[in-house]
Amino acid sequence: MTSQTRSNTKKNNLKAETEYKSKDSQQSTVYKNRRIMQVAIQACTVVAIIGAIVIGILLYYHKQTSAVWVTFGTIVAVTLGFCLFWQDNVWKEQSATNQQVTIQTSKAQTPAVPLIPKTLHDFFKTDFNNLLRFTKSGTMTIKDETTFKDKDVLNYEAQIYADFDAQSVFLGFYISESQHTYTICEYIYQNYENILLELQTAHVEVEVRSPVDRPVELKYLNFSGRIFIYHEYPLFTSQIENLITLYKTKNLHPQFRRKEYAYALNSSLK
Repeated sequence: MTSQTRSNTKKNNLKAETEYKSKDSQQSTVYKNRRIMQVAIQACTVVAIIGAIVIGILLYYHKQTSAVWVTFGTIVAVTLGFCLFWQDNVWKEQSATNQQVTIQTSKAQTPAVPLIPKTLHDFFKTDFNNLLRFTKSGTMTIKDETTFKDKDVLNYEAQIYADFDAQSVFLGFYISESQHTYTICEYIYQNYENILLELQTAHVEVEVRSPVDRPVELKYLNFSGRIFIYHEYPLFTSQIENLITLYKTKNLHPQFRRKEYAYALNSSLK
């Protein structure tokens, strides 16, 4: 984050805090004024009641002049109380409206948190997350066709997925951006058995036990023939068809997942 961005963020936070304190102060003032208003209304009500009683007593003793003045004062108290009651209701409605506007403004100003799209490698790591898995990194060497010397070293990731309920395992591979992706797919076809054996036996011995079934170790689970290949570099449709035909000669069932797979899943999460 740049210094300019941090400065802008600090200014925005300070502005928001100042506005919040100002609104809070205004609401506090309105609350105090309404409390005073309610006390005044109650006082006017008491004065009106006492005035009515006094008027009755004066009329009983035939003191009309005094009764008139008391009646006048009582009417004033009743009128003042009514006006204060009306003003209190106006403030009450304004306070509720301001509070609603503040809530709506706060919701409108709250920035939506952008979703960070997952990469193809992320999906390689998180697909089938209900299954036990182990991962290893592998390399293969390409030799020069003329000199037969090592020309390039290619990297890939291999992953085994263990489905103990189905008593089976299957494989997944991730191939980073490389123009030799097709060659790596051929290498996987030729060496998947060794990779599978290494993944099943190279880790700490794992077994799953259920209340009624006998425990089953990872190395004894059957390979289903499924292979998921996540590749960043695009392959032509003809190349994928050739690889599927090649894999089927060993009763394998490959599925190729490219960048479009990640795009489609990210779009569905929006």
